[in-house]
Amino acid sequence: MRTKIALLLIFVMATSSFFLINTAETQISPNVPEFTLKLEDRSHDVVNATGTFHIEIKFIDVVITNTNPHSFYAVVNESVVKLYFNIRVKDHTQDWATALVTPNLAPSTTDSTIIKFGLGKVNPDPGGWSIWIGNITTSGQVDIQVLGIDGFYTKLTSQNPPCWRLPEFSVFNETGRSAWSDTQTITLPVT
Repeated sequence: MRTKIALLLIFVMATSSFFLINTAETQISPNVPEFTLKLEDRSHDVVNATGTFHIEIKFIDVVITNTNPHSFYAVVNESVVKLYFNIRVKDHTQDWATALVTPNLAPSTTDSTIIKFGLGKVNPDPGGWSIWIGNITTSGQVDIQVLGIDGFYTKLTSQNPPCWRLPEFSVFNETGRSAWSDTQTITLPVT
């Protein structure tokens, strides 16, 4: 009788340990994003009646490899949990505490997501889809890292604001994050 009870207790303990290990393994967390950098130069000359003018239009393109054909993982409380990217950018000589961080950028539905960072004294894409970093560098080099973050937005009001993702109308609920990627450095051409 004691042997049967001991075997039953061992079985119960082993089974409960299996469920604890299984729960820890099924937690979803995004992988560290893989990305490349490229310099895009759309500068050109404009000729008119008063002369020739050179217009500087330069971008750093952060090309992130999308690892999942779908940008969502699960539904939590009727909200779709999606993968977003955070990108941080800094001058090569500075530390990460001074970095510009762009939060919660949604991936595209293609094989890669391209995030554009505008360079120069004047925003080369005013009103466009790029993030202007201006003359961020004094060294001529820019460091960039990418982080994957899972989460969903929750509306704070029942009204329909112009954009429900605005901070005053919604809150981001994080469900998991990767580590920051390795640093990639791009050297900017001398202008």
